[in-house]
Amino acid sequence: PVYNVLWPLTQFDTKDDNYRIFPFFWGDDYFVGFPIYWHLGDPLDDSGYNGLFPLWSYSSHGENNYNIHILWPCFNRKHRGDDDTGWRAWPIAGSYNDRGKRYSFAAWPLGHKWSSADDSKKGSCLIPLYYHDVDHDDSIFLSLPYSRGKQDDTSWETILPLYHRRKSHGSRSFYSLLYSSGKNSLTEKKWSLAVPLWYSKSTPHDRFTATLLGGYRQRDAEKSWVALPLLAGGRSNKDSGDLWVGGPLMHVGWDGEYGEHHLFPFYYRSRKESGKSFYSLLWSSSEDSDGNGRQLLAPLMYRSHDAESRTLITPLYAQGTADNGETHWKSIVPLVFNRQTEDEHLVATILGGYNRKTNSLSWMAVPLLAGGTVTEDETSFWAIAPLIHGRWSEEYSSHHLLPLYYWNGKTRSFISLPLARRRNEDRTTTAIPLTLSWMTSEKDRKDLWLLGPIAHFSWGEKASTSHILPLYYRNSISKTTVSPLYAGFKDFGTEYRIIPPLLSMYTENGDTKNIYALLGLFRHQWGGDSQTINRLWPLYDYRAKEHFFSPLVGWNHTRDGFIYPLTPLVGIRHGDYSGGWMFPLWSRRRNLKTDDVSGTFLWGKYRRSKSYGSSGIFPFYGYKNFKNDTDNDTDRDSYRTYGKEFWSLPICWYRNQVTLSPAHTIKFGTLKFPDIETHTKAHGFFPLWSYSRSERINIDDSTVAKDSGGSLLMFLYDYKHEERPATAERDAHNYTRRRILWRLWHYECENGDVSVDIFPGITYDRKTDGFRKFSFIWRLLRYENGPAGKKMDILFVPIIRNKKVPNN
Repeated sequence: PVYNVLWPLTQFDTKDDNYRIFPFFWGDDYFVGFPIYWHLGDPLDDSGYNGLFPLWSYSSHGENNYNIHILWPCFNRKHRGDDDTGWRAWPIAGSYNDRGKRYSFAAWPLGHKWSSADDSKKGSCLIPLYYHDVDHDDSIFLSLPYSRGKQDDTSWETILPLYHRRKSHGSRSFYSLLYSSGKNSLTEKKWSLAVPLWYSKSTPHDRFTATLLGGYRQRDAEKSWVALPLLAGGRSNKDSGDLWVGGPLMHVGWDGEYGEHHLFPFYYRSRKESGKSFYSLLWSSSEDSDGNGRQLLAPLMYRSHDAESRTLITPLYAQGTADNGETHWKSIVPLVFNRQTEDEHLVATILGGYNRKTNSLSWMAVPLLAGGTVTEDETSFWAIAPLIHGRWSEEYSSHHLLPLYYWNGKTRSFISLPLARRRNEDRTTTAIPLTLSWMTSEKDRKDLWLLGPIAHFSWGEKASTSHILPLYYRNSISKTTVSPLYAGFKDFGTEYRIIPPLLSMYTENGDTKNIYALLGLFRHQWGGDSQTINRLWPLYDYRAKEHFFSPLVGWNHTRDGFIYPLTPLVGIRHGDYSGGWMFPLWSRRRNLKTDDVSGTFLWGKYRRSKSYGSSGIFPFYGYKNFKNDTDNDTDRDSYRTYGKEFWSLPICWYRNQVTLSPAHTIKFGTLKFPDIETHTKAHGFFPLWSYSRSERINIDDSTVAKDSGGSLLMFLYDYKHEERPATAERDAHNYTRRRILWRLWHYECENGDVSVDIFPGITYDRKTDGFRKFSFIWRLLRYENGPAGKKMDILFVPIIRNKKVPNN
């Protein structure tokens, strides 16, 4: 007999010797005090299990097949054949081998080593000294002196503080104490740096190179360069430019059709809007915009001309005209020549002279190689030409004392050996050539370079980067600082402070602050409106007003809240949900607002909501129910399935579903598909019968396609039917097939054409064009009649061959 009291809590099965008074279960070879104590079989002599959680557990399955736990999870030893062995003395050491998959640890959680059966995934770590992991083609290695990694098209490696290299999707970067370089494939920016030899940077609109010997820069159409050993430099754009060599000794400048150049002490030449001029030790000349000019071949000849007069003076001879040619004069002048009219006074000697007119004055001192002009708008002066020069006007002034200095008031340029300065549009550049240093100043930005590319400082509203190589790097725009001992940057409002030697980081976002240490094993968050967070893996994880987790006790006070009082294996839910769990037996989760329910029982799962329901325990049964809670005529913008689906053992199944497919167009094409509903029905019980039917319906309720099929006792009888209506692109299609024991009787009909096979060799064919054929064992007996004529064979002998002749 079997006795039940308050079933299923209490049962006494005397036939099978099984008894229970929940939570105790016992029988001939087992006793269970659920869920703490378990005794199954005879583990000491043959096979079985004995355990008192968490004090001990012992299981065996024959000789040399056992698994022992003492004070779980502290001590374990298992041996399940030669390919599944292992042991541990937690947290001191442990090692496991599961069919080639290996794992071992020492001083847990500090040291670990693992590998898959085929070694495609393997790794090891010794926290905080190093971490190494390989997963097929991806790998990562982290340590204090050296680290590297590879994932997809991204790879990197670093030796702090010696160098760092990274490559990702066509972009690359390399940093070291002596040389660094980089390339960004998106912005097309390239740069390189060799401390202290050179620094270069390039973008599609800006290229820059600086070395101890000089540098080069190109920004759009403007180019500039400097060669420090030659005290040379220059700039150029589309219409203008400057070239200096030997400091102020040699200069070439141009601005469209105008320009000036000199080679001290040999010559000076200029071409301006006001005129042109040329000066050298032997020959000098000038001509203004009105055509007035002067020439000097010191001390042999002086000549001048304007609209009203002409003058020629040599040491022995002189001549001239005045008053538009009305006055002519000539003279052999050994000492002096003097001529005076109402509008002009001319004095000429071997040592020099002057020419005074109504609105101008010109003078010359030959032994001093000096001269000058004075007009209402401008004054100019030359001495020891071309060493000393001065020019003053209402617009600007320029003067120089070669080789000491040069000043141009129009471009606001000053050049000398100790200091040089130039202003170009909105930028001012100041350089100290002897120290390889220079400074540029703009409206909202200033830059200072010291000792070539070694040091750079930038400040202002649009300040760029600053650095002292190899000590630090600073970017004021992104708030980034990098050095071997410290790094800081700002990303999406959060400030980061990193100390690489300590594997630690500090972040700050407003009043919220975080501390990370030991590669993230420790974290502390506080301040602001954020929750306080504390964790030290694997000992505890705490978040204020939200959760606390530890190996024994824990809780979660969020909407999906829960608490486990003694072990994570048993817990109770609270908050917006009710239920709990007892791992691995069952779990339940119910939403108190929506009444949605989900959970597990043993290895099975179940779920229930307003739009969906499901349950199942594989391989025993499975059930799904997609509920239709939308308007099919208005909500057709997404794929949806509703209906029921069920299967169970022995093999039986049932399905009644509708799938909605919204209208869509194939990308990069013009083929359009309308709204479609697919109705599917299917049921069966293996091997007794099976049935399936599928019908696709267009939005206008027209049938797109029909498919059906079924069978009885598998091959005893089966059938298949396909139906496609005619469209603009294709003809109608109708196909039917029926069979008994596969080929014992076989029937097919496609668009009116019929074919029948009957064992052991009878065939019959009929087509819509009038063709008929009957045969038995091929030509043992065959008769055909159709548009081509008649044929008849008996015992493989042709009896009738009657061909029809076409009417035409």
